[in-house]
Amino acid sequence: MVPHYGEKSRIFKEVCELGSELTKLGDFSGSSIDAQVAIIMDNDSWWTIDNPYGSGTKSLDNEIFWAANGQPFPSVLISYFSELEYYFRAFNMHNVSVDVIPFNYDLSKYKVVITPLLHMIKPGFKKSIENFVNNGGTFICTYFSGIIDQNVGVFPNGYLGPVKEILGVEIEEYDPLPINSKNIIKMTVNMDGFDKQYDCFLWCDVLHTNTANVLATFGQDYYAGQPCLTENTFGKGKAYYLATHPDKKFMKDFAFKVLNNQCITIHPLPDGIELIKRSKNNNSFYFYLNHNLKDIEVKLPDGSYKDMLSGTIHEHVLHLAKYDVKILKEC
Repeated sequence: MVPHYGEKSRIFKEVCELGSELTKLGDFSGSSIDAQVAIIMDNDSWWTIDNPYGSGTKSLDNEIFWAANGQPFPSVLISYFSELEYYFRAFNMHNVSVDVIPFNYDLSKYKVVITPLLHMIKPGFKKSIENFVNNGGTFICTYFSGIIDQNVGVFPNGYLGPVKEILGVEIEEYDPLPINSKNIIKMTVNMDGFDKQYDCFLWCDVLHTNTANVLATFGQDYYAGQPCLTENTFGKGKAYYLATHPDKKFMKDFAFKVLNNQCITIHPLPDGIELIKRSKNNNSFYFYLNHNLKDIEVKLPDGSYKDMLSGTIHEHVLHLAKYDVKILKEC
């Protein structure tokens, strides 16, 4: 914490400032985030996708090497953690807290559960996710999921294995796209807030529906007109399957739809402004972070809010300098 330049350095001064600020946050200690959205992070799926042959290097050169040597893995352009982050940001950009949980975690507190690239499905998950959706939860599953079991064996009843029924779809085959290639998502259902079409990348499943409704289809290639986004009603809840990697605009619109359908509060704020809410003993604390290179003013919800660092009372509007952080307590 004391760099070679000594106590006059920026780093040392900022560490001292942080220590001083922490003493002012006594009420905040022990508070918690009440997330209603969760992303399942599975170590086994991560290892299988990102490091199937001990390399873990994501590059075009590596893809060519694998193809030339007959390696059976479908694509090295897919990154497990990149996909997790992609879905996390799509929901978090609406200033909704998102938990990252293991596959065997209790799902009962959540309204939305997302499983990006859940390549390996292990015992216990089928019952857990079925109970979750049956009781009104929303389940979002992506391409390249349910390929193998805990013994790295394929499922006898085909891709998606244990979650095929809850999703209401079947996968005939998949088409990993070459580098710099894309397809089109064409919306087939008129839904508020959605464009007519979007771009998609990396992967396309050739999908057939059983009980699911088709919300969008692919626009190109030999599977043009076949589903790429489906919605299945299961008990009191919904299960969505995304058969590709959509562009950012689609992800923003889709996340907004899912959050609204589950009545999860969305906080509309300017781009680059992050809001995190924490709670303790019926008190609410709001962290506003400005990630922009310029000053921003944000509209506050009705009421009065005390700045826990300066003691200033804010109403209606909050001014955030570039890279600023404000911690407000609801009065």
